[in-house]
Amino acid sequence: MKKRIDEDIGIHLGTEIRKELNIQKRTVAWLANEIGHDASNLGKQLNNQFVPLKWLINISKVLKKDFISLYSNKLADEKL
Repeated sequence: MKKRIDEDIGIHLGTEIRKELNIQKRTVAWLANEIGHDASNLGKQLNNQFVPLKWLINISKVLKKDFISLYSNKLADEKL
């Protein structure tokens, strides 16, 4: 049976975003305000391994960190 990439990628984007918020001494509420989302909804989303791409792009811009590269670097390491 073919494995799904999301099962094997080993990256929890919500955790990575929370780590960066901590480094920058920012809160989920602050980030939610910056990207135009409700803090409660963003907090719930960050508990998930995956974040919608549109949100991820906006979060990357606001935090000035390329979270998408976490995936692309992992894929490059696997030498597709």
